[in-house]
Amino acid sequence: MRRALVAIVAVLAAAGARAQFVQYTAPGSLAVEQTPTKERLEKAMEDARWHLGSVRVGPWFAIKDVGYLNNVYGTVTDQQSDFTATVGAGAHFYLPVGGKLILGAYALPEYVWWRDIAERRGWNGRGGAGLFGYFNRVTLEVQAGVSRQQQYASSEIEVPVNVDDNRAEALFEVRVLGRMSVFARGSADRWRYDQRGLPGPLGSQLLLLERDESRAGGGLRYRFGKASSVGVGVERITNDFVHPENDISNSGTAPMLELNLQGAHLWASASAVALDLKPDGSSQFVPYSGTTGQVQLGWRPRGRLGLVLYGGRNLVYSTYYVDTPYFVEERTGVSVQTPLGWRTSVGAFYERGRDNYVASSGAGMSGTNDFSGYGATLGFKLGRWATLVFRGWRNDYTGGEVGFYEHSVTQVQTSIEFSGGTMEWW
Repeated sequence: MRRALVAIVAVLAAAGARAQFVQYTAPGSLAVEQTPTKERLEKAMEDARWHLGSVRVGPWFAIKDVGYLNNVYGTVTDQQSDFTATVGAGAHFYLPVGGKLILGAYALPEYVWWRDIAERRGWNGRGGAGLFGYFNRVTLEVQAGVSRQQQYASSEIEVPVNVDDNRAEALFEVRVLGRMSVFARGSADRWRYDQRGLPGPLGSQLLLLERDESRAGGGLRYRFGKASSVGVGVERITNDFVHPENDISNSGTAPMLELNLQGAHLWASASAVALDLKPDGSSQFVPYSGTTGQVQLGWRPRGRLGLVLYGGRNLVYSTYYVDTPYFVEERTGVSVQTPLGWRTSVGAFYERGRDNYVASSGAGMSGTNDFSGYGATLGFKLGRWATLVFRGWRNDYTGGEVGFYEHSVTQVQTSIEFSGGTMEWW
C-alpha cells in the first residue's frame, strides 16, 4: 500500500511549480509532503526497468491533464470551452560512479493537444542533468535543466499558458561537528512566457512577467533523530525583470529557517524566509518586508486515515491590475487521504485564503481578495509500473475589498503515467 500512495503522490507533486516566487499554487499542493532529493533519487534508480551495462534507464510515458475547461481564457463574457490533453514519452538515465556518486539525466518531450483551439497545440517538454554525491561527511547536489510546460498563469487569471524555465541549482553541505553541518546553496531561474494562442492583451500582460531570479546563501543545520533537522541561515535574493515598461526589479537579504520533524505517526515541516526586498535602480517595485513560506503538520497512522493541516504565504507578481506590482497570497487548509484496498487511495482537501494587494501609486489598487477551494483525488496503482489518477477541484473568488470580479473555476482531470510512479528527483 505504501508503494501505491507514493506513486499517486508523485503524480500530484509533478504539477507543482518550482519558482522562488510561485506565480500559481496548485489546488491542494501545499499539503504534499516534501521528500529529500537523496530519497527520491534512490527510489528512481530502484524502479529503473532497464540496465544497459552500468547505465540504468527508467522509461516514462504519460497521458496527463486530460480534461474539459469551460472557460479556457478566464473571461467574464464570450467564454470559450474546449477539451485538452498532454501526451509525453521519454526516459530517465542513471550512472553510478563508485559507491557514492551518481550522474543523472532526463529527456521528457510532450505534445499538448486541444480539440478546437488549434493554435494552442504544440510541443513542450523537460530535459536536464545532475551530479549527486552522498559521502560520509559531505553532500553534493548540482543540477541544470530546461522546461517548457503548460500551467496556469496565476491565481488572478487561471488560464493555461506555456511557461519556459531554464534552471540551475547547487547544494554543498559538510558535517563539521557531530550532528552539526554547514551548507551553501544557490539557484538561478530564467522565466519566459509563450504568447501562443493567447488572444487580446493577455499575451502582452504575461510578457511583462518575464524575469531572471537568483538566490544564494548558506547556514547551519543540526540533525537529530533518524530524519529530523533544523536549519538557519541567510540568503541574497535578486529578481531582474526583462521589460522596462514593467520594471519591478528588486533584491534583498533574507534570514531563513527550516524545520523537519519526523515521528512514528506524526510529522511536521516548516520553511520561512524573512524577506526585506527593495527596488533596484529606477524600479517601480514597492518595498516589501514580511515573512513568506509554508508549514505542514501531518498524522499518518499505518493503513488508516491520514491528515495534513497546512498553510502558506507567498509573494506573487500581479498580471491583472495596472499599478499593482504584486500581492501576498495566503492559504490555509486541511487534507485527508485514506487507502481503499491494496492499490487504491482517495483524498480530499479544503482551503481558504486571501490575496493582499499592494499599490505602487495613488492610482493603484490595494486591499484584499477572498478565496476558497476544495477538491478530491482518486488514484489507482495499475501494477508496478503504471499509475492512474482522477482529480477534480473548484476555486471560488469573491471581490473582498478589491472589487475583483467574482468568479469560479471548476476543473476535472485524468492522468496516467507509466514509469513505476517514481517521484521526480530534479
